Amino acid sequence: VITVVIKINGLSEKTLREAADKVEKLKESYEAKNREFVTELLKAGIRVGSESLSGKGDSEPPSFDEPHVVVGTTDGSVDDSDAIQFLCDNNRNVKLPSLQAGSYIQLSKTIHINPIICRSFDGNNIRIRNDENVVSFNVLGTTNITNSGSASNDVIKNESSFEFKNVILIGVNSSTATSATVLTIAKTYGAIIHDNFFSGCYRGIVCEEHSRNMKIYSNEIRLCRMEAILLSQGASMHQWNIFGNVIFNAHKGIVIDSPTSVANVQ
Repeated sequence: VITVVIKINGLSEKTLREAADKVEKLKESYEAKNREFVTELLKAGIRVGSESLSGKGDSEPPSFDEPHVVVGTTDGSVDDSDAIQFLCDNNRNVKLPSLQAGSYIQLSKTIHINPIICRSFDGNNIRIRNDENVVSFNVLGTTNITNSGSASNDVIKNESSFEFKNVILIGVNSSTATSATVLTIAKTYGAIIHDNFFSGCYRGIVCEEHSRNMKIYSNEIRLCRMEAILLSQGASMHQWNIFGNVIFNAHKGIVIDSPTSVANVQ
């Protein structure tokens, strides 16, 4: 941030114009140097807003001509999928920006989240629309905990406590949806999913494949063609807490479908 204070009294119009030109040149120089700095960080394997990732020295620098800014419009004319994907790929903690009243974020693709890189996603209570018949958010970690196995220290350190919160997502017509699940999560240890609002979807939340030690609470899920919350085959239900969720007009509420094991569930 560059702050310039000019005393107006006693300065000619020419002097003021020259000062304004200097400020503009300083701003352009700052932005150019900032882009060079970010590019060098990524070349060195350091993700912007995150910690250094070993073995990622071949990371490609971003193209600044691509849309990496979440825009949000009132008519859905701008697709923000690529911008949000970029945020999730390059930041440890993502929080969507505030928008003007009446605006919303438009998705058309699945947002893929690696919980080792992106540890939290905060929708900031901004309205998101996804009119496509696709999964909106897919969280996929690397945890492979067996039925009764315990998590290693590396798993707890690198993958625990992924947080997904304050997301308001309005999806496709639930009567025709066949793939439009809002959130799928797999191979993730200790995820916390709370204070979200989903409406118009095939399924709300689907947990599968070695997901365990989770908390799912204070979510409101409406207009689901199938299950609002599905704990599907492969989920390891150890130390789970599911409480305080409001489910309205769903074919089924909370469904447990042949998990690998069940212990200490509330």
